[in-house]
Amino acid sequence: VHTLRSAGKLTYESVPRLKPYVFLKESAVNESSFPLLAGPVSIFRAGSYIGTSQIGYVAPRQQFELFAGIDESISIKRRLDKKAFEKVAYFSKRKTITVSWDTLLVNNKKTATTVTLTENIPVSQMEEVQVELVESTSQGYRLDDKKGFLAWQVTLPPNSSKTIHFEYRVTVPKGFDIRL
Repeated sequence: VHTLRSAGKLTYESVPRLKPYVFLKESAVNESSFPLLAGPVSIFRAGSYIGTSQIGYVAPRQQFELFAGIDESISIKRRLDKKAFEKVAYFSKRKTITVSWDTLLVNNKKTATTVTLTENIPVSQMEEVQVELVESTSQGYRLDDKKGFLAWQVTLPPNSSKTIHFEYRVTVPKGFDIRL
């Protein structure tokens, strides 16, 4: 058993599609001269036990990330705004589905907090299937168009809230069965 004290960087991250929570993540470097073996790790913060997490093998001087649980003082609610087939003329050979989400972040802390909010859009590998991000999507995101991830750095002042709007369209040939 070894105690590793870390002066790593703490960040807040959320992927509301998977879990409606904001997680505390620590990025640190293994400053010791020996490797950290894969397995369970007990996490303490400010002298209090937070819980248990897992790490993989970490070589000396290697950077690693560790999730330190949910921060319940930041709440998140994700709601489907609309999901509808657009009307197409009878003779049209294509149909379009528009999907829209609103995510409300609420900071109940007495300090400002920055949360990385990550969403995803479908990624088409077929020429006849087109995906486009709609202009009404909240600005300030980074897009990884190869993997289909959008990430916003949302800074919330103390005791405040902010809504992130996210909308995309998928256009497919009329006979395609599509589930979003």
